Amino acid sequence: MIINVQKNLPQSDEFTFTAIDFERANNSQNSVCQVGICAVEHGRIIKSCEYLVRPPQRVFYFQKKAMEIHGITYLDVEDALTFDKVWKKILPYIEGRPLVAHSFRDDAMTMDAILSSYRIKYHYERYGHLCTLELAQRADVVVCDYNYVYDPFVAID
Repeated sequence: MIINVQKNLPQSDEFTFTAIDFERANNSQNSVCQVGICAVEHGRIIKSCEYLVRPPQRVFYFQKKAMEIHGITYLDVEDALTFDKVWKKILPYIEGRPLVAHSFRDDAMTMDAILSSYRIKYHYERYGHLCTLELAQRADVVVCDYNYVYDPFVAID
């Protein structure tokens, strides 16, 4: 089964959420080196962006495996904004909305860790969440994309 994303998604108040995806420099949960969001309001994309992020100093190193996965290196983020600055830019598109992520548990642990690193309090649990991995597994969906072109600088999958 091939799943295609339609340009004209259903218009509905219930179809308001923000998808989020993190890339990490290493196995440390707070070593965020990129974050991508896609905010959807009433079935329409209102904001889609990604930011390279300079990881906190104590975890600012890149593991080979991570670089093989996302292609981001030290040089790409050495002059990037730190997460606290990026958070201020993305919060308006996250606050008060359900969050959606593929493997939400992992992205939630990463978000908790990086927010804690900067002593930022945000309780996303209040607004709900959806894990697209769990949803696909429950629906027994197999996604095939034979024309997929890998772009290492896109945190939004």
